[in-house]
Amino acid sequence: MRHIGALEAEKWSAFFKNFLCVLTNCGKFFGTILYLEPQYAVVEYLGIPYAQPPVGYLRFSNPRDPYCNREDFFIYEKYSHSCPQLGNTFTNNVHDIHYVSNTNVSEDCLYLNIWMPKHGRKNKNLPVLVFFHDGDFLKGSANLEIYNGSFLALKTHSIVVTVNYRLNVFGFAQSIGGYYIPGNMGLKDQQMALRWVHSHISSFGGDRDKVTIFGIRSGAASVMAHMFSRESFAYYKGAILFSGHMSNVKYSKPYKKIQKYTDELIERLGCMRKYNYHLEVKCLRRKSTTEILRVAEEIYNKMKDYEFGSPFSISTMDSTFFKSNWTNEFLSQRFYFPNFNTYSHVLMGHAANEGALDLLNYYYKDVMVYNATKKRYELQINKKAYRKILDDVEKKIDLKYVKRQVLNKTYADYSKKAHKVMALLTDLFSDCDLKKFSYGSMTLKKFSHAFILNKTSSIKSRQTFSWLKATSLELIEYIFGNPFRHPEDYHEDKIMEEKNFSENVMKIIGYFIRDYKVDKKWDHSGFFVFRERMVNKSFHPNEFKIVESNIFPNACKLFSGINPKDIYNTSKT
Repeated sequence: MRHIGALEAEKWSAFFKNFLCVLTNCGKFFGTILYLEPQYAVVEYLGIPYAQPPVGYLRFSNPRDPYCNREDFFIYEKYSHSCPQLGNTFTNNVHDIHYVSNTNVSEDCLYLNIWMPKHGRKNKNLPVLVFFHDGDFLKGSANLEIYNGSFLALKTHSIVVTVNYRLNVFGFAQSIGGYYIPGNMGLKDQQMALRWVHSHISSFGGDRDKVTIFGIRSGAASVMAHMFSRESFAYYKGAILFSGHMSNVKYSKPYKKIQKYTDELIERLGCMRKYNYHLEVKCLRRKSTTEILRVAEEIYNKMKDYEFGSPFSISTMDSTFFKSNWTNEFLSQRFYFPNFNTYSHVLMGHAANEGALDLLNYYYKDVMVYNATKKRYELQINKKAYRKILDDVEKKIDLKYVKRQVLNKTYADYSKKAHKVMALLTDLFSDCDLKKFSYGSMTLKKFSHAFILNKTSSIKSRQTFSWLKATSLELIEYIFGNPFRHPEDYHEDKIMEEKNFSENVMKIIGYFIRDYKVDKKWDHSGFFVFRERMVNKSFHPNEFKIVESNIFPNACKLFSGINPKDIYNTSKT
């Protein structure tokens, strides 16, 4: 972001030929014109502030409205800082697409990016797609190249907005009682960004009554959170959730656990003041970003041996975002949703082998062995390694002995142990939540549509991990048009195929956000059968191949806490 005065702007008239100006209530915004295809261009606005910097006395507070002056001039040509990252020392940084160098971060990070078709201002009614990035609430950034929304905006004829929000301890710590550190501040940041979009997007040619919130993995968990927060309801009409849900063990924790980890942070930083909580927060605000991250890393390093996810993630209860304990609603087997946004239109999706990504970036990396001859990593899971992984999962989700026996039988049909592990992690971290939400929403007479992506990318970098198959890496790659932005990433004989597939996937998004309607051929699920549209190599937008499966298979019943005796009294998986 570059701020200039009115007189200075006149001197720069030649420079502004490459920019397009929109007039907002907060001044004149200049964005860069990108000519992506002959006769087609988008305008890119990078690093627009949607809230005051959460620094100093605003650290650990809910976001505040940004400063606004109609007479100001701003050039939004560069990304802002990403938010402070946690967990970088414990992941495979070389292959982690969400890795952000700590040299590019700052607590002053509440900014968003906008891409709009150049003709957008004339229409005044373009659909708007607001994206929340992944990173398991530990790390990640809307500024990453993988989330460049230029081609997505062009191909869907929409305005694409990507949002940076506070992560880990800065976005999801919570003090006892939640008064001085309220918890879920990262979700409040997102809510503030949605409010900013609601107030200003018409200046960019967007229809504020046609906003769709969209996320993948932890970003999808964020989307689901807004579907349970009444204050967010006015800011969106549609929701797209891919491979994630807020009730998952990776993305949320009971509020008492988060408060326990926050207390540990306070004590380790020497800020504990018995019964004087305001003094504790005052002490925390004097600590440097590096000090807080160092202690938070230590807490995470210890926690990851007996729990999935982050010690600082979505809290099940707070007084400012959910304003209730949502566990009682979603995690109960009665699927009681009194605070759910029943007026929203929902599109769901997932990748066929999502669990493989968790093997790569977070868990059990010791089963990957590099083959120097073939120049690739191979997955080697023998009986001992398989038992170790199974024991670890059972410990972290607290499965009793009887349920462990049932879990072993559930994946007995897979001939290779590597396939068993990936199927288990796919169910645990993605598919079971997808099916449970589909079932629960049907009790409210909400019929969501889903698709499964089952095509492995031919991108050159994937050859190092050929066993990954289709994961959310493909979802990100195709939805954000990587084959168009970086054709050099692919072999020449594959690039046209990859561009066509990417464009077809983007069309699914574009059709949905335009009027929230789907073709009648796209069947929705029933109370016993989960139905989803197959998106594979031969996929075409006008073809509808629907695949069916049990909406509540045995493994999902185990993960949901259902008595194992009840499993064999229902239909087979």
